[in-house]
Amino acid sequence: MSFQKFLQERRYISNVTDRTIEWHEQSLKWLGIENPTAEDLKVCVIRMRQAGLKASSVNNRLRSIQAYLHWSSCAESKCNAGCTHLRVPHLQEERRTLPTFSADDIKKFCKWKPRTIYEHRLQVVVLTMADTGIRVSEALGLKWSDVNYNDLLLTVHGKGRLDRTIPFSVELRRFFVRYEQRLQFKSDLVFATRDGQPVERRTVNRDLHRLCRDLDIEEPARIVHALRHSFAIGSLRAGASTMHVMRMLGHSNVSQTQKYCNLVVADLQAVHRKVSLLAA
Repeated sequence: MSFQKFLQERRYISNVTDRTIEWHEQSLKWLGIENPTAEDLKVCVIRMRQAGLKASSVNNRLRSIQAYLHWSSCAESKCNAGCTHLRVPHLQEERRTLPTFSADDIKKFCKWKPRTIYEHRLQVVVLTMADTGIRVSEALGLKWSDVNYNDLLLTVHGKGRLDRTIPFSVELRRFFVRYEQRLQFKSDLVFATRDGQPVERRTVNRDLHRLCRDLDIEEPARIVHALRHSFAIGSLRAGASTMHVMRMLGHSNVSQTQKYCNLVVADLQAVHRKVSLLAA
């Protein structure tokens, strides 16, 4: 009953999204025990690892379990160092170079000449993510009323029902206008199917893989999310502040952005050439 009550309060009192509820449900299935001991938590982590989950995926589940443990303690404040409930230590994650598209890849997407309305839709989805760094779910949730052509602003409906208004480029506006002019079916959604339904993420993933092969672009890992990585790292290279990138990405704290925007090796090499005492 505790699991069910936790989910009900999250849904009806905290007003989280259906997707967040689904995340909690899946995570609590791994836990399986409503009043776990420290040993139960260890067994839960071992079970996830034995099932093949990566450290990052395990940590994702543990964040939900930690929220449940805090809720079970009846604490009224946010979880902090003074809480006495059980804590789940997170696993150390391997730090890898973030998968990205190159600047030349983005130019290829821009120069591509779509033939069908579905190809135009794919091009604008890709360029919207590359130009603003928004998540694919946020892009696919955009409505035409969220696109302000005059002020070059997007109203993005982010995680946790948190909206943010962010800028986009004049160049992206041209693609938006061209795409809108070619639309043969009307919908409140910017990126909709012929019957007005939201486009699925797996459709974007499938079509982007195909497009990369057609344009002779090397496909990065997590191909759709790599567009978000590309925006973040490209912004830092161009001199944007961490706070600017944090606002654009919709992160709730700067530590997320710092982890998200690790510089690639080439950037470290370029900086090192400037600061090396041996090169002075």
